[in-house]
Amino acid sequence: MVVTYGYNASYSTLLGLLPRAVLTSFRGSYEGEPLFRVYYGHSALAFYSYGMPTSRLTAEVALLYNFNPRPSVLRNVVTANRSFSYVMVGKRNDMLDLSVKGDLFIPSLMTNVRVEMQGTQGRYAQYVNGASLDVRSRKAFASLVTRTRVRSVLDVQLG
Repeated sequence: MVVTYGYNASYSTLLGLLPRAVLTSFRGSYEGEPLFRVYYGHSALAFYSYGMPTSRLTAEVALLYNFNPRPSVLRNVVTANRSFSYVMVGKRNDMLDLSVKGDLFIPSLMTNVRVEMQGTQGRYAQYVNGASLDVRSRKAFASLVTRTRVRSVLDVQLG
């Protein structure tokens, strides 16, 4: 179990937070890119990876929480007509992300089966002319991928 806390001054991927030994222990990452990003602010990450170099089953669970108490550098002054304009300032409150991945390698068929699920919930306060409007976003993603050494046999993705 790896628990990491970091403060990011710019946008970065999850790969910047994880130790290299943890990253290389997960055999099934053919793309090598995470599905979610760490946003500006304070980030806490709990990560668990199971798998040995000789094992046929690997699993990975990651729980990420991001919190930014300060307004982000996002300020849009939009003019509706000549006499009225409004100012929108964005502030990210928090974001919670859960990612579960599993790989099963079948040596007799030289086939790798991957099951992947991810869910994200975020709260975002949008300030318009001083008034606060709370915005919530929820996203879910699931995929089932079967690959051989030659080509992809079956790809099913729901998002």
